[in-house]
Amino acid sequence: MSGWIARDGGTISRIGGATQLVDRPQRRPALARDRDVEHYGFGPEHVEIRTSRSEPPFTITLGSGARRAIEDELALVRSQLGPDYECGGWLFSQYRPRESSDGLTIAVATHAGDSSHGRSSVTFGESATSLMLRSFPPELGHVKHVGDWHVHPTRGSTIPSDGDARGWARTLDEYGFARYAAILVSPSEGLGWTCPVFSGWTVRRQGVPSRPICEPALVE
Repeated sequence: MSGWIARDGGTISRIGGATQLVDRPQRRPALARDRDVEHYGFGPEHVEIRTSRSEPPFTITLGSGARRAIEDELALVRSQLGPDYECGGWLFSQYRPRESSDGLTIAVATHAGDSSHGRSSVTFGESATSLMLRSFPPELGHVKHVGDWHVHPTRGSTIPSDGDARGWARTLDEYGFARYAAILVSPSEGLGWTCPVFSGWTVRRQGVPSRPICEPALVE
């Protein structure tokens, strides 16, 4: 499957929305409500960020079209604002992972509608469900929202912030996912944006009472 940004000659045409480039920091929106803490034991605000992968690691296979879509959206925002602005979008797969799943394949990556971009965060302009219903062609009607991606403009910044992890955990609970998949894109230490680094993360619940766990995933 192809990505969700189409090239037309020397320009980039974004299907499903235009960029809104704003030279000020923006908060990432709370995309989901917190469920009752009693239902799970611990709410999304109690998410634990681990820095080592589980064994075997959860694997996020990034399709070539999805990777190109992310790179094109990054290039578009960088060309308009520069390398220090965040951007992001949604990730879709043919199937949502189960608790026992050891990985998933990202078939489609998108932007996030008419988003606002800041130096330290990005406000997603449209939910994954809204974007899919509004602009996906019929042949992509079967794909499922499984996660999101966003940029960390600082070299070597491959670990999510507390806000990132809490946001992923809220979405996990709101939609009843077994796992939420996320990809951070950052410039490499040595080559910068000429060689972006794709860092995978996944959030799941573990233990009794359950606590949301955010841990690294392998990106292939």
